[in-house]
Amino acid sequence: MLALSRGLNSAKNSAIKMNVKKPAKNFRNFLSALIFASFLLAACAGENRAENQKASVPPRAASSPAAGSFLSDDPLSGPLSQIRIPLAEEFLPLQVVNANLDIDQMEEQIIVFKKKNDPEDKIRIIVADFDNVRNAYVPAWETETRATNARSFSLELVDLLGDHIPEVLCFGRGRRGEETLDVFRKTLPPQGFGIYYTRIAALSSAGNIEVEQKPRSEAYRLLQRNDESFSLAVYENDTSSENINDLLKVSWFWSHEKGAYIQGKRERLAGQTIAEKRLAELFAKGVEEFEVFLGGFWYRTESGEIIQFDVKERRIIFFNGSMEEIFLWQSSYRTIYRGMYLNCANESLPYITKQLSVSVSGMDSFELAVKGEEGWDGQYKRLTGEMQASYLTSKFQGTALEPVRLSGLYKNENGMEIYFSPPRFTMKENGSESSGGYAVYSFHGLILEMKFLKNNGRVDFQRTYRLTLNEEKQGRQILRTLFLQPAELKASGVDVKALGEIRLQQIVEAHTLGS
Repeated sequence: MLALSRGLNSAKNSAIKMNVKKPAKNFRNFLSALIFASFLLAACAGENRAENQKASVPPRAASSPAAGSFLSDDPLSGPLSQIRIPLAEEFLPLQVVNANLDIDQMEEQIIVFKKKNDPEDKIRIIVADFDNVRNAYVPAWETETRATNARSFSLELVDLLGDHIPEVLCFGRGRRGEETLDVFRKTLPPQGFGIYYTRIAALSSAGNIEVEQKPRSEAYRLLQRNDESFSLAVYENDTSSENINDLLKVSWFWSHEKGAYIQGKRERLAGQTIAEKRLAELFAKGVEEFEVFLGGFWYRTESGEIIQFDVKERRIIFFNGSMEEIFLWQSSYRTIYRGMYLNCANESLPYITKQLSVSVSGMDSFELAVKGEEGWDGQYKRLTGEMQASYLTSKFQGTALEPVRLSGLYKNENGMEIYFSPPRFTMKENGSESSGGYAVYSFHGLILEMKFLKNNGRVDFQRTYRLTLNEEKQGRQILRTLFLQPAELKASGVDVKALGEIRLQQIVEAHTLGS
């Protein structure tokens, strides 16, 4: 399924290599700080990727896509500056997607944008098509969507109708926070030439919206025949039920006669039934999918110990509030029904091994038994991304999150400038300009962590500084002096470098401080 609800993934956390068991007071603070910083910086990077996506220089021939695949080999390369058509000054581009929409020799370009001073603040799209006569890209079709939130907007190309022609799906959120989906189908243009789309679905929900995808047939994949269309599902809370987990599902089906999606059956779904269905789907999957399910942080319900299953780095980290152990994740084996065996070896002393038996009891819980050791046995619940900051902050004191707020322009006599606009920054240094995301937190003093991003939104490099901020009043002005010392965070504390200190200043009028 293509679920619109794109919740935050579990925060990325750098696990620290340690010996078998060490006191973990610093580790607790370190982990808490990194979780907070990764939340801010990942969110900023995601926002920057949305603003700097998807273009390449015109014109460009399209490769022959496989059935159901409509994006060219590198459709997301290049900055917004490489938009292929001139835009009016009132247009504020948000995303650019290069794609072969009609399976011809040239790919098209979809530009997602807003208009300045638009009272409805709606997100719009325009399709640019290559005109062989003029040997240039020209605007071919334009429309608006129901979405207004640029950060949550997502444009996808999916063959909903099974005819090998991709529909344009615009997921987003409206002004009231509701989820929205606009679907556009390629149809014959009124003028008889060019690219033209017709809206075939416009849905909104206080819950979530999903595309109910099913596997395509072999004949479809070989371009031998068309296939069945996908239905759309709108889920909302069942307000008539006393159980807050019960849902109301409304299905929408493609009608060739109407040329649009039409409302179908309405059904009530018991929360218990939904959970059982998801568990059944998980139990039917293999080792890899089970490992992905376990990935992230879990806490023991009776005493609060934490286990992290790091699927990517193949590590399992045990942390009980005073000591931690890191084990290398060697192998996994599915059990017949609802569980899996995990074999691991201590990172520092490989001859110390464990076999973990995991038995899943719910989509957010499992029972753990460690062979030959009872200290970690018990029931565990998932520590979600939203819970991590509050859980670690309340349980592991010592890390103050955002203890100071950096905002506005700081500069020095060497021509260096940093403009802070939380959680983003722009830096001018040595004649060049760069930007990215930053976080300020307390870990053995104030720490400023800055991630510099490429044009496509990916992280280029990172800098970490020990931060000192002094403030003094001079008449009707406030002088702030920012000292940045290059530093490296370690489990034992902060390693401050002797060279490379930066000194920046900001002057503001005293009466603007409250604004």
